Amino acid sequence: MERNKLVRISKVLTFILILILLFVFLIWPKIINKDSTTKNDEEGISTNIPFKASDYDNSKMVQDYLNPTDEERAAITQKYGLGYSYFDGEGLHLVNISDVYTYEEDQLITDRWPNHKFTNAVVKPDMELREIIVAQTYLEIYVKDVSKKELKNYIKEIEDEYKHETSSGNPNSIYKAYNDDGNTVDITWKSEQGCIKYVFAQ
Repeated sequence: MERNKLVRISKVLTFILILILLFVFLIWPKIINKDSTTKNDEEGISTNIPFKASDYDNSKMVQDYLNPTDEERAAITQKYGLGYSYFDGEGLHLVNISDVYTYEEDQLITDRWPNHKFTNAVVKPDMELREIIVAQTYLEIYVKDVSKKELKNYIKEIEDEYKHETSSGNPNSIYKAYNDDGNTVDITWKSEQGCIKYVFAQ
């Protein structure tokens, strides 16, 4: 009789322990991660465009920066830590990340052309955008499924301003130059992927 009572108590305690472990390891981290990455989120952020599996790009941290999934939010928090990121109607903002990555600047990462002083100061490429990074001193525009010829056509559009061509140590660089204000552009291409990086003099 006493033994049966002990068995019942141990079963109840085991069940309670399992519930506590589930809460601690599965439910609580999701609550924490959601709070940390949505602290500054705006309600109703959405492109209203369903994501297609065929569009999946494993080189992007987030597949749709205006519609991040809970898993993507958690991955961002895991990578940068609590309090260093948030999403809003522009995309993903990384803030104070110099604390995490030495000398790294705050960034806006998005896949939609943002309204920013840097993007307003350059020619928008007429190519498929993969990702755009707007930092405090630079702008990186990543384009996909692009030919070298398309990038050379873009160079023709900007070479009147960025006319002082200079050499680059990067073998994938097809054009590096600076303008009269000291701003530089470096355009690289490899395997149908391109990057146009502007660095702005401060």
